[in-house]
Amino acid sequence: MVEDGELGLQPYELSSREWAIVEQLCDILKVSHNALTLQRCHAQTMSQILKDATTFFSHSTPNLATVIPVMDHIDNTFTTQATS
Repeated sequence: MVEDGELGLQPYELSSREWAIVEQLCDILKVSHNALTLQRCHAQTMSQILKDATTFFSHSTPNLATVIPVMDHIDNTFTTQATS
């Protein structure tokens, strides 16, 4: 596109040094994007677990026998998500 003289885009053609910088930026942005996607997935998982627990406990008055296993599950899931 920039080679076409009629378009007048030659001043915007990237040098080989600028292309090298673009490639480095692409690599960095891919890593950042993947990390953000993973964080978003973890947040959705944690949010869903808390929502499920709230729904479960809202159906009746919770007692210790029902609360402890649920809290253990939440703790295990949060710990696993935090360390992965």
